[in-house]
Amino acid sequence: MKTLPLIYIILSLPLLLTGCDGTSKQPTYTGAASDTPTSTANVPADSILEQQVNTAIQRDPLFRNGDVSVAVLESKVRLSGRVATPEHIAKAEEIARNIQGVKAVSNDLVLSGAGTSY
Repeated sequence: MKTLPLIYIILSLPLLLTGCDGTSKQPTYTGAASDTPTSTANVPADSILEQQVNTAIQRDPLFRNGDVSVAVLESKVRLSGRVATPEHIAKAEEIARNIQGVKAVSNDLVLSGAGTSY
């Protein structure tokens, strides 16, 4: 019966010897689209940024009744929807860029048809 613990020790030696080498194995990315990390580590930060940008835009009197959608991925904001004037487009982008933590803004807002008032 004394050989049973000895067998466990002998069998676990390879695991103990190859387990951890003390270095951190971080993935490296070349920047190619195919190796972009798909981690959800930014999800909380992105959702907070999205809420902050949405709130800031809705608080501006120009956008109280506007149709501006905000999406955030990896701290990059995408604005979409319809607004009344080119000034609205520029103002929405300015508001988004002024939120701390926003890395970039993609402004896909378009002008709505004539006669729409915001």
